[in-house]
Amino acid sequence: MMIFTLYMLEGMYLNRENSKYRFRGIAKRFPLATRHFKTKLKNRYYWLYGFIIFVAGMGAATDLLFNPASGYQGGSAYVIATFAWAIRLFGILGASVAGYSLVTGDQASGRIRLILKLPHTRWKYVFEKFLGEGLALITVTSLATITGFAISTILYGPPPVLPAVEVLIVQEGFLLVWLSIATATSMAVKTSRRAIAVPVALYLSAWAWKRVMNSILRGIGEQSIAVRLFAYRLEPSRAYNVTVNWIFNLPNSDLMAPLLMEHVDPNGSTIIGPRIVSELVGDVPWFLSEWVSALVLVLWGTVPMLLAYRRFATTDIA
Repeated sequence: MMIFTLYMLEGMYLNRENSKYRFRGIAKRFPLATRHFKTKLKNRYYWLYGFIIFVAGMGAATDLLFNPASGYQGGSAYVIATFAWAIRLFGILGASVAGYSLVTGDQASGRIRLILKLPHTRWKYVFEKFLGEGLALITVTSLATITGFAISTILYGPPPVLPAVEVLIVQEGFLLVWLSIATATSMAVKTSRRAIAVPVALYLSAWAWKRVMNSILRGIGEQSIAVRLFAYRLEPSRAYNVTVNWIFNLPNSDLMAPLLMEHVDPNGSTIIGPRIVSELVGDVPWFLSEWVSALVLVLWGTVPMLLAYRRFATTDIA
């Protein structure tokens, strides 16, 4: 028994040492990302952002609990949806603020010239900066969300595991989309003031996107409701809403999941609310399928970054 215990302790010690070795290996392979990640986790504004996400998500979830006049009992699935809504509302700004100075900040301080003199290619520099910032953003957001899920079990019972995991993945991916957009503008412009203007303008344009699309389609003579709905869903926030609704097996709609849940009968058979694709166009065409909206998010997260890097790779850094 003593020999077995010693064997177990030796195995635990070796596993711990191996874990430390693997971490040092990762840190050595991605030194810039590791340093950036550690620095950001010490930033109190990051934790303030996480606190705002937590308060917004739990506040929206408990509002219905303590407001019987609404007549809606959301349950644990509703809590997951409210955190997806909180990311939609506040996460965009958090990711934009996190990413707008990733490159322009180093350019303004002259630090980028020193970094690129080290064994860092421009691609490795951008990748590691994005990786470190993205990991910090995901870590804080995930902690806020998971804490909300844990507390919600006291109020509503355990949340459905699979939708909770899927929504967590999608919302973190959504944050990376906006971080990618902010990083792309940071590569494409010279000053941080210009870099923050682009994602903020895109965020604000979400409220006017529908009107702009209507004007464009009216100008080219396009009257199809299906095409109009597709044009609306090219905006990343609406594409995100559709993807989240898809996870919950809600009707195909770009309405935010908490609002859509309130308009769906608990047995899922009676639709009371607006903006349901099947009610507007009948047979749903392929380009209004939920997977198309998920693909739109992927394109928003990759295309601007690749285009901006192409310009950044050939820019003379004085």
